[in-house]
Amino acid sequence: MKIYRLAGYKIVYHVTDKDFSEIGGNSGLGIHVAKDKSSALKFASEWYSKSPFYVMQFAMNMTNPLKTPDLGMFNSPSRFLSYLWDEQIITDEEYLELARKFGASDQSIPTDYDDYDQMGQRDDYSLSGGKAPIEFNAEDTVFLQKEGLPYEDWETVRQLLKKKGYDGLEYENRVDANGTCYVVFYPSQLILIGKKYYSSAIELELELH
Repeated sequence: MKIYRLAGYKIVYHVTDKDFSEIGGNSGLGIHVAKDKSSALKFASEWYSKSPFYVMQFAMNMTNPLKTPDLGMFNSPSRFLSYLWDEQIITDEEYLELARKFGASDQSIPTDYDDYDQMGQRDDYSLSGGKAPIEFNAEDTVFLQKEGLPYEDWETVRQLLKKKGYDGLEYENRVDANGTCYVVFYPSQLILIGKKYYSSAIELELELH
């Protein structure tokens, strides 16, 4: 691990019930990993109480993550694009292009963020009194409620963030892991350096105690 750290890699952890070769198939922007092993184990105890899983250790190549609030699984286009626009990370034009790609209509006028947060699941990050550059109507209900989209559907968003100099996301997980986590855009940014199999979180608890 020291060699990887000296080379500029971060050591991170990922909990999954899949083999490493399948990780890139996750939904959303990318692969979620935790900075600390304790955070990964907390996630495991929450989500795999009675089912088998792996705790994987990686060397991660990420030099300039975009720091964001905890936006859940980062797989809701309307929520994530609204955050990027409000923080002036993307322009009006970029926002509209991406929103339309995810299925929003072309009828766009400024409106309050709250007006189109129909899911009622908005996180409590500061919007600075921001306005969204598009008004969603009844035809856009599918777009507003989209989440869990395949990894491939987010490639345009990943490429745009890469052009702006970001190679991943960093956020403080407030629910599952209680610690610093990252969203890794591409599996090629991860080098597997350790993997341990657990039959369930019960086995993990026995090991910890």
